[in-house]
Amino acid sequence: MYGILLLAIIASGLLQAIYGIVQLTFLPPTDTKFGIVGSFFNPGPYAGFLASVWPLALGCYLFKKEIVSELKKTFGPTKVEVFGLKVATYAFNHLSWIGLLTILIVLPSTRSRAAWLAVLTSSLLLILIKIFQVKKIRTWKSIPKYQLRAIILSTLIISGVGLFALYHYKSNSANGRILVWEVCADMIKKAPALGVGFDRFGAHYMDFQANYFEAHINSGSMGLADDVRYPYNEILQIVVENGFLGLLPFVAILFFLVTLPGKAGTIGQMFKGVLLSIFIFGLFSYPSHILPIKAIGVVSLAFLSSKDIHPFYIQIKRKLPSWATKSTKVALGVGILLLTIQLIRYTKTLELGYKNWKRALVQYDYAQYSSSVDLFGSASSKVLHTHGDFLMQYGKALVMSKDYEKGLITLKQSQRYLNNTITQIALGDAYKALGHFTEAEMAYALASKMVPSRHYPQYLMVKLYQDTGEYDKARKAALTFLSKPVKIPSKAIREMTNEINEIINEMENKSRI
Repeated sequence: MYGILLLAIIASGLLQAIYGIVQLTFLPPTDTKFGIVGSFFNPGPYAGFLASVWPLALGCYLFKKEIVSELKKTFGPTKVEVFGLKVATYAFNHLSWIGLLTILIVLPSTRSRAAWLAVLTSSLLLILIKIFQVKKIRTWKSIPKYQLRAIILSTLIISGVGLFALYHYKSNSANGRILVWEVCADMIKKAPALGVGFDRFGAHYMDFQANYFEAHINSGSMGLADDVRYPYNEILQIVVENGFLGLLPFVAILFFLVTLPGKAGTIGQMFKGVLLSIFIFGLFSYPSHILPIKAIGVVSLAFLSSKDIHPFYIQIKRKLPSWATKSTKVALGVGILLLTIQLIRYTKTLELGYKNWKRALVQYDYAQYSSSVDLFGSASSKVLHTHGDFLMQYGKALVMSKDYEKGLITLKQSQRYLNNTITQIALGDAYKALGHFTEAEMAYALASKMVPSRHYPQYLMVKLYQDTGEYDKARKAALTFLSKPVKIPSKAIREMTNEINEIINEMENKSRI
């Protein structure tokens, strides 16, 4: 069974790598700005998936003799089983190196340093295990001290040089992550024990980022700030959302995974390589938000736990009457059937909700706001009522269709799950349309503090002050707008800048009169 599982995972990585090669050569993705994403939405998760498959492909290549030997124990003497063994052996002999080659071709193009580091680390683990097998080294103590010191020193030097090079390869990206981690440290200080709440990172982070820049007015990181959905570190996310108490189960799993005795064999070492790869990738990215990576991680944990020689279980020694046993079986069967029916219904509702959501976004892009709102309304159900992205987009569509009251309600609801500059700007627009100018000013100001380098929130504040006749505030906000450095020149910024200059000239002419 595990042989089929291994082949399936490696084959999925191979297909994704081939898809990436196709995108690089003659069929680039049309629904994203990135040149290579596979079937994912971003090169980062795509590279993370390839990095999680890599240890299995490498392990099958390095330990193919051991794996085939273990496979032979699971096949019988019948013709069908003999044929199945030949097919499996052929697949392990060839699929592994083909998968390695294709992933190796594609991975550099993703420009994901986290994935590169994950691949290098897991490769080092498996290669060391192979060396230990060849040299028949059982423990580190068997290695002469001078050799061990040389290995450790070489590893530290290579790691230091490698990390330095990876940092400077995309230093702005690295500094952006450091900014996120600094803000996360403030979040942890606020709720160190229990955190801000499970799956509530997106609801709270941007407020903390706004507070951070308010406290660090001259921070050089302002130009690196953006709307942030993930902390780019899985351990930080656990602590931010669930506190240090929530981190304990994760640490316990790691501890028992490393220390508990078992008979995992060669396959187990490969799955440990997978978990190491996902862990390293998770120090700089967000694999827990990517379903295929999570699935591979769960399979790896399940395999290793199945090989534990000291499992924990509860045994009921008292024998139940036959009627009680039968009744229990019937009750369980009925319960499972009802649960399956309910799950099917939920899945259908969820599918319909996502389809209508997608249609609503298409209508929104074509400025058909009334049709978009209708589709959002039909998609709004029990399965999407806690989805921050959905509620934010629904609320914005309501505001664009001039249903400001309902838009405010929906946007306020979305803040409980996701809060960013888009939400605050939409709130400001709704408040302004309803004549609640103080609230509109607060929303625009918060959006500007969240990402200080953005011009649009400051532009909206200038327009608000102009419309309400607060010309001193408008002039001050206009000068602040003009003083912002332009990260990426665009037509929109040029148009806003021209309009701001016209507003300033208009106010100066009025002051002369």
